[in-house]
Formats: sequence, structure tokens, C-alpha cells
Amino acid sequence: MKYDEHMLVFHRPVYTPSLLRAGRCFLGGQFLALFTNIFQLNRIVSILNRFLTDFLFRWLPY
Repeated sequence: MKYDEHMLVFHRPVYTPSLLRAGRCFLGGQFLALFTNIFQLNRIVSILNRFLTDFLFRWLPY
């Protein structure tokens, strides 16, 4: 009974805001990962575009 009281009193006020904070950090991390994925995809596409144009200009006869 004492342990249940301790759990209810001590862990609930500490645990729920930490859960909310973890959820907010998770959502922020998801948005950050989405933006970095978009930037990385843009960079990969630009690198591929550069390699493809280099390949086309070098190997195709004009």
C-alpha cells in the first residue's frame, strides 16, 4: 500500500510531463528528419543530375 501511494504521488507528476516532452521531442525530430530528408534528396538529385549531364555531354556525340 505504501509502495502504491509512492508510485501514485511520485511517478505520476514526473512521468506525464516527461511523456509529453518526449512526444514533443519525437514530433520535432520527425519534422527535422523530414526536412533533412528533403534536403538530402535534393542534394542527391543535384549530384545525380550533375553526373548524368557530365555523362551525356562527355559520351554522346553532338
